[in-house]
Amino acid sequence: MEDSQLRQRGATEMDDFHHGKIETSIYQEERSQSGSPSGVIDVTHAVRARQLDASRSPKFRFIGFLPILSFAATLLGSWESLSATFVAGLLNGGPVALVWGCLMSVIGALALSSSIAEMASIIPVAGAQYHWTARYAPGASNFFGLMQGWLTVFGWLALVAVPPYFSATLIEGLVILNYPDWVPKQWHGTLLMWASMVAPVVLNMYGRWIIPPLEILGMVLHLLLLPVFVIIMVCLAPRSSPSFVFTTFVGDQSGYTNNGVMFSLGLLTAAYAMVGFDGPLHMSEEVRNSKVNVPKAMVLGTLINGIMAFGWVITLLFTMGDIEAALSTPTGYPIIEIFYQATGSLAATNTMMA
Repeated sequence: MEDSQLRQRGATEMDDFHHGKIETSIYQEERSQSGSPSGVIDVTHAVRARQLDASRSPKFRFIGFLPILSFAATLLGSWESLSATFVAGLLNGGPVALVWGCLMSVIGALALSSSIAEMASIIPVAGAQYHWTARYAPGASNFFGLMQGWLTVFGWLALVAVPPYFSATLIEGLVILNYPDWVPKQWHGTLLMWASMVAPVVLNMYGRWIIPPLEILGMVLHLLLLPVFVIIMVCLAPRSSPSFVFTTFVGDQSGYTNNGVMFSLGLLTAAYAMVGFDGPLHMSEEVRNSKVNVPKAMVLGTLINGIMAFGWVITLLFTMGDIEAALSTPTGYPIIEIFYQATGSLAATNTMMA
């Protein structure tokens, strides 16, 4: 099917969705043409969701372009994520895996987000990938839509578990830096994880109208703090050579002997920094003019974060100082040791990590 035809069909479907007029006969006809054994896809959930949305659309679609762009940018949090996961890249491949892996991840994320953005411009629904799969898969569409739905669920469960973990263990690392005699217990980290989730849970359940301005504030800080950090590191930290940054491969730290395996593991640091670019998709039914705003926010958010991530990883490698000290830090996070080596101040390190 030509792109223009696909886009027109998607536009017609979304208009029908919002007025509760979707006809299962459309699905029956197309499933029979595609050879699907089921012949029909159950669209009851879609009908009810669109009828509900149509009844409260002016109030329910409360997110404009700037808040959804802010959501896309801060959800990725690329340079912050790289800082937290820096150790995996240093141990597996070192600077080579971090620099070139970051470039690969940025290019891949941009390609994927552009592809998904095209689908979002046709049918912007919260279900996104599982909905599209169930709608357009050439065969066994119900089954593959179900599988895609569960993959999405497990993927997001895994993804949202990571920030509380990093928050908790980074706090523990700062406590160790300030009080070297303190010995953390496992339950300390668990309690800190739970504590870090209280504010997001409360806001999402009872204060969602406050979220858009908070997201804009988050993007402003996300954009403005990076140049501040770069200036601090460039002015205060020791320098590494260009050969160290672009050509040094660390292969004697992780226990693996295969360079390909080590590079792939180190690539996870950069890849994680670009995970979550599809976040705006799952807010589609709360975004005004979602056919335009969601795709734009997704691609722009990925591009902004990709540029910031690549610039930050190069800055860190040029200013990281003693790599052995960074890897052996008792805090568990090389970024804490790197900041401390650069500033020589506990107060400055605590502030930067905050």
